[in-house]
Amino acid sequence: MIDITVAPKVGFPSPFDITSCNVNYINATIGFEALGTLTGKDAKSLMRMLGPQGNPQARNLFDVIAHLQEREGVHFHVHPAREKVASG
Repeated sequence: MIDITVAPKVGFPSPFDITSCNVNYINATIGFEALGTLTGKDAKSLMRMLGPQGNPQARNLFDVIAHLQEREGVHFHVHPAREKVASG
């Protein structure tokens, strides 16, 4: 299991900024054509959706992540974390 903690603070990328990094991963592994076949989405639509200007709907993003998890044999667990406030 891979544990991803998303801590809300200034300068931290949003989850959708992280998806733009996955374009290279998808190109290097499954490819957008195969991922499009699995998800029922056009490969070019997936590239736009996951690109730097993309804004995927949650259901589309989770569908992509589910197929990538199945292919790689990993499971992602995401949970929020509060920023620790310094006392003093």
